[in-house]
Amino acid sequence: MTDLGLPQKDDERSRYIETFTYAIEQFKRVYLMFDALDECEDRERWLMPLLVNLVKRYMNKSLQVDVKIFVTSRRHGDIVRAFRQIPTIEIRANDVGDDIKTYVNYEIHQRTQNGTIELRDGYLVERIVDVLSSHADGM
Repeated sequence: MTDLGLPQKDDERSRYIETFTYAIEQFKRVYLMFDALDECEDRERWLMPLLVNLVKRYMNKSLQVDVKIFVTSRRHGDIVRAFRQIPTIEIRANDVGDDIKTYVNYEIHQRTQNGTIELRDGYLVERIVDVLSSHADGM
């Protein structure tokens, strides 16, 4: 576990990580996906160091496992800094406003049809759609 940059502790988290890495190394190829890293509490303390060190560990070609790690997140400074030293591919969702407008319009229509919500003011519907789609910010 020292190669993962984690303290040698006999606690529950350390045992989970040890079991996790053991399970990974039982296969020839493993795909790991971590979604919404920016939404994880306490990510700087243990999760980001763990992910960075997992990447470094499995870049080592002497290990007999091919590990692909996929992490999604909004672009936060702490996350960008943590992954600066390892190979990354950045994918940005630039313009999802139209998709969000379509979805919100559909949901409003469905919910007004089934009586879940009642919206009589067309301006209010338009305002809801505009606010949600304009604040998507790469979601």
